[in-house]
Amino acid sequence: MDLTVKRFDTTPLEYLSQEQMRDIHSAALEILEDCGTMIHHEKAVELLHKAGAYVKDDRQVFIPGGLIEWAITQAPSRVTIYDRNGTPFMFLEGRNVYYGTGSDCPNLLDTFTGERREFLSGDGADAVRLVDALPNIDFTMSMGLAPDFPDKLQYQQKYAIMIRNSTKPQVITAADKSCLSDIVDIAAAVTGGRVGLSRKPIFVLYNEPTSPLVHIKEAMEKLMFMAETTCPPTILRES
Repeated sequence: MDLTVKRFDTTPLEYLSQEQMRDIHSAALEILEDCGTMIHHEKAVELLHKAGAYVKDDRQVFIPGGLIEWAITQAPSRVTIYDRNGTPFMFLEGRNVYYGTGSDCPNLLDTFTGERREFLSGDGADAVRLVDALPNIDFTMSMGLAPDFPDKLQYQQKYAIMIRNSTKPQVITAADKSCLSDIVDIAAAVTGGRVGLSRKPIFVLYNEPTSPLVHIKEAMEKLMFMAETTCPPTILRES
């Protein structure tokens, strides 16, 4: 397997100066300290309060800039994501770049008929196998909604498709903590248990807050669960 790290060796495209980026960072710290953020998770609020944040009305949390700066220094400078076989595959650090697919296409254009139709579970399996064969695609997501799966098992079934049909790392989605726990159990069964998965994670959780500045209960439960299992999450905001 070629483990060549994908990074840009040329001068990066820069839209903002260092001073402008510092201004944006300072403004973000000011917003979190003065405006605060709504966190719908009692344990998370308690942890932030103990760390020095000011809490109003049980949910609105004002986070001091110094606390945020300290937390940034505690984040690891490198996270390694492994493939299904336990081989280091993606090194999340510096300017390394990796490419993968998306998660929730409701429809597809059928390759054989030219028909626009629902993206079903069988299409997901075909797509994941294609991803596995493409050398320039580094990770896979579920790619389709697969309405032929039961609603309560949507994410678990789609994850099973990914891990069966590709050895590449995954970026996963989950409806809630219970669903995420099921997915972790599936991955753990392949990697030698939850301890093995914790040591050599094979996926990253795609998690989302609610814009602007709201962290709903489900998103926080998933984030806290990932911290407990020491598997990496990513937090993305979609407008």
